[in-house]
Amino acid sequence: MLDTIICIGAGKDQLPIIEAIKKAGFRVLAIDQNKNAPGLNLCDFYIQESTHDFAKLKPHLEKLLVECNFLSILNRSSGYPVITTAEISNFLGFDNLPVTSARNIVFKDKCRKQSKRLGVKVPFFDIKNNINDIKDYKELNGKIIKSCITDIGKSGIFVINENQHINKILKEAFKLSLNNRILIEDYIEGIDLQLIGFVASGKLTVFSIIEELNVFNSKGKLNGRGMKTFDIENNQAIVSEIIKQCQMIINGFKITMSPFMASFRVKNLDAYLIEIHLDIGGDLLLEHLMPATLGVNYADLLVEFSMKKVKEISSSFLSPAAIVFENSQELISNREYQVIEADSFSNLEIKVSNLIGSMWQTQK
Repeated sequence: MLDTIICIGAGKDQLPIIEAIKKAGFRVLAIDQNKNAPGLNLCDFYIQESTHDFAKLKPHLEKLLVECNFLSILNRSSGYPVITTAEISNFLGFDNLPVTSARNIVFKDKCRKQSKRLGVKVPFFDIKNNINDIKDYKELNGKIIKSCITDIGKSGIFVINENQHINKILKEAFKLSLNNRILIEDYIEGIDLQLIGFVASGKLTVFSIIEELNVFNSKGKLNGRGMKTFDIENNQAIVSEIIKQCQMIINGFKITMSPFMASFRVKNLDAYLIEIHLDIGGDLLLEHLMPATLGVNYADLLVEFSMKKVKEISSSFLSPAAIVFENSQELISNREYQVIEADSFSNLEIKVSNLIGSMWQTQK
């Protein structure tokens, strides 16, 4: 039988993963409904079905069990593919995480409620099922509005202020939400930090912590401007708090084997969970920021971890790096960007500030 790793998707974003699997000497099974996906010519096996529908995938997987020895599964897409990944893992007998946990993490409303039950710090929040449930728009002033699940990264996230057309924002948030629910939460002043790591045998290995460079435009819509490596060594108190909460999440959701990312809004020494991702992540993390930070091929590292070949990652060896995107509401993949490397975190801060202050200031 052929040792095979499953890749969810075979598009441009999955190419580095497919190439890393092949380089490691394994066969690749790709799942993608697009028969012209660019990664397919590198794959040994292919299932042409939606990555959102396990029921249609299952018969194909059953047939492949005759010739494939499935070793692991890697997924770079957020949302429903995370659930599908859990369903495939459960079917193949991988001890990754329960399907119910995947569902509870993917939907922001469920994730927020379950995390609060686990004792994880979260912003004060409310969930609305219909725009008519919101009686007093004045109470929304200064709040964050989020679609509970979307197809695209940071879409469906807004901040409300009194000068905006609130009804229009609410309609857009409900429209973007695939489960027709929105999350309303308190806005907390602070910075956005994201822990990036991998859970193997229930234990978290931290690859890096990054600071997200997020701003809201004049219409209240979130605009991701970039990411930069966070100085872990000189911020041990808040880093320890974030890691503690992440381990609570891992234990509570029974995550045994998975890529792991958790975003927090940090104010002083308090870290409030914003969302959890059990995928590899987009926004050129894989291609640029993580290789510059870690000094290794990040796709190769992920393949090794998926095979339980765990390595120790020391924060003292992380290099200061950042990626800054053009100021636009276009998808990140359609924007110009610049990768920045520096010899110290103080110099990185200067370089990032200068770049954001001098380039791409016009909103497109």
